[in-house]
Amino acid sequence: MSLGLVDSFMVKDIGNYGTAMSAVSNVDQVSSLLIQLFAAFGVGGTVITSQLIGAGKIEEANKSAKQLVVLMLLASIVIMTVCLALNHQIVNLFFGGKNDNEEYLGFAYTYFYVMAASFPFLAVFNSCAAILRAQRKSVNTLVSGAISFVANVGLNALLIYVCKLGILGAALGTLFAHTKEVEFASVKPGSPAKFYINSSPAHKSYPTVKIVKPVDGNPAPEGVKYCVQRHLGSLEGINKRTINQFIIGDVCESCQLAMGMTELAEGSAWNTLSSHTHERRMEVYMYFKLPENEAVIHLMGQPQETRHVILHNEQAVISPSWSIHSGVGTHNYTFIWGMCGENQTYDDMDNVATRDLK
Repeated sequence: MSLGLVDSFMVKDIGNYGTAMSAVSNVDQVSSLLIQLFAAFGVGGTVITSQLIGAGKIEEANKSAKQLVVLMLLASIVIMTVCLALNHQIVNLFFGGKNDNEEYLGFAYTYFYVMAASFPFLAVFNSCAAILRAQRKSVNTLVSGAISFVANVGLNALLIYVCKLGILGAALGTLFAHTKEVEFASVKPGSPAKFYINSSPAHKSYPTVKIVKPVDGNPAPEGVKYCVQRHLGSLEGINKRTINQFIIGDVCESCQLAMGMTELAEGSAWNTLSSHTHERRMEVYMYFKLPENEAVIHLMGQPQETRHVILHNEQAVISPSWSIHSGVGTHNYTFIWGMCGENQTYDDMDNVATRDLK
């Protein structure tokens, strides 16, 4: 739930005819826009820093992280200064117009002043969150977001109802966090479903789409889309497989995430051969439907200096953009692939001939 929405509810009794609630709701749109902007900058920082960490260039990764924080802080200070200096003009431009209610404009001016002052903190939070994601410490940002949400509600109650600061109290109590509630359930609780989640930062909202595998001869039901299926390989090459592309441009829109599932036919063992790398996106493989006593030997690393890792059922491995990602199993299997990055063109890859692997 948006913190601006919480503020709107908590100030609904201030002013006449909901003017405070309207002012907060409108001005919060600017804060939301800035949050998305800072998050977008953070995505770039995450990609670059992750690549440097994965390549073992820790000193360069530290420099990249410092540059991200400094640049976002400086940019946010400039934006804050402009918003503070042109507070009335910006509010009148976007939220005034025909609405010349002096009480409404007064509330909007006050709320926007405090929100503008918080922009540098928003920038630092998003840049630090990006750096933590690059270090696989996303749980830290989740915890801080939850704390800020609870603190905001508590401070709102204190400043609005106890200190009688009205809309100023709502603005002062608002920090910077946006969360959404998602619920998971199983149709058969006695045999619960297993959920596997891939996520990546997003700068825009797209429609939610239910995607399933095609049913031969039947059109997709209303409100449902079929994934794209590609049949590749051969039994002679022990790599006959079906690639099911679920989250991909032809099926549904996504900011950075591409996702699908590859099923190997009985008698096949190899995936993603010949090998490849791809610029500006990383990839995760999660192997499943693998019998208990079987394994997958997953190849990774730079093409001229490969390494391998042994994986068993329902285990995952992360490959940065410079790493190949191929595997061979002692039994056929299925794996879910998820890619994150601004390069979402599925076939945009740098192929590596098998004879050139070392």
